[in-house]
Amino acid sequence: MFNNLHLLNAEFLYLLIPTWVIVFWLIFIQDNAKVWKKHIDANFLPYLLDRSSKTIFKTPFYLGIVMSFMVVALASPAWKIKAQNGSNEISEVVWVLNVSHRMQSRDLMPTRIKRAIFKIDDFLTQRIDIRSGLVAYYGSAHLVMPLSKDKNIINAFASSLSPEIMPLRGEALYEAIKLASRQFIAVDGTIVVLSDTLSASEMKKINEDKALEKYKIIFYNITSSALKNESMRDALEISFDDSDIVRLSDEIDHQFDSYQTKKKGEYENGGFYLLPLILFLMLFWFRRGFIGELWRIE
Repeated sequence: MFNNLHLLNAEFLYLLIPTWVIVFWLIFIQDNAKVWKKHIDANFLPYLLDRSSKTIFKTPFYLGIVMSFMVVALASPAWKIKAQNGSNEISEVVWVLNVSHRMQSRDLMPTRIKRAIFKIDDFLTQRIDIRSGLVAYYGSAHLVMPLSKDKNIINAFASSLSPEIMPLRGEALYEAIKLASRQFIAVDGTIVVLSDTLSASEMKKINEDKALEKYKIIFYNITSSALKNESMRDALEISFDDSDIVRLSDEIDHQFDSYQTKKKGEYENGGFYLLPLILFLMLFWFRRGFIGELWRIE
């Protein structure tokens, strides 16, 4: 049971140092022999002191034990994996669509952007279990549709997109991906970028952003192989059949499985199990004379 015992917040153990410094300081100042030997001959001291007073030393020691348990509880001992409640957890995907004038090219009929929208619709038709959102970008990035399981709304909104309605021209891929990453509700989801090219400067920003590492970012090449841009060399290739949809689905499932595996590795804070013991030990603090014995200075 305790093979995986470890501390989630081990830094709290440093509190044990001042805890026991206080305990030994209390013991030291309550040592009758040390106090009275300055005033009484050492030969008479053992006969004049009440030996039962040594029991006072147990009170600070008892305080140290209770406070040590408190510190250990704060350090969050963990040995048990959290129980999973994944009934409401499903894969989440945010589509990031390039809505530039280049995407109006007809090397893919009817146009690149229309073909990208068709692929989104094909995917969502097959994967009704996935929650999807849509972000559009050109010179700026905009949330078109938050996460939803209604593919018809996403398809309708995507079909209305065109370069003419975008407020700025340019390249805002990094801004779009950051916007997409903020849409996920429950899981470390997948971001699918549908574009015909990737800006080197924008890719540099994406690769340097550590906050994006937990998300799966898939670049989907929306152009014919003959006109393929070098920047899309490692991107998922669009196909005229469903082979690209299958590959995309596999990538998304793999990301979701990785998230579930990581989440299953989260441990339950076992510090709460120490609370009953701590409260029981603290009952002795209500014993008559306890506080007096604890802070008694001769």
